Amino acid sequence: MATSLPKTMAGILVEKTGGTEVLQYRTDLPVPVPKENEVLVKNDVIGINFIDIYFRTGLYVAPKPEILGKEGAGEVAAVGIGVAGTHIPPLSPKTPPRHLNYLRVRSIR
Repeated sequence: MATSLPKTMAGILVEKTGGTEVLQYRTDLPVPVPKENEVLVKNDVIGINFIDIYFRTGLYVAPKPEILGKEGAGEVAAVGIGVAGTHIPPLSPKTPPRHLNYLRVRSIR
């Protein structure tokens, strides 16, 4: 696990529904902090897929602002309170919240 996390990360931010014109590449997004029973994963790779397009265009409702990248793979960077071990469940589009460089997921006990 990382001993020191950066304060900011890069990501593709969507603040409102629309076409590709609403995509904002940002390098000043805050790195999330894992909550209770969550782990923070530093992504080595992420995936942008159709669910991201559906959320961006408004076909499916998603709270805004949101950061694209509903799939990811990497290593555990930090753990929240109550996490015993670092077993991470399979990721799916229903495992919010997601972040491009870092992602929080529930720990399996």
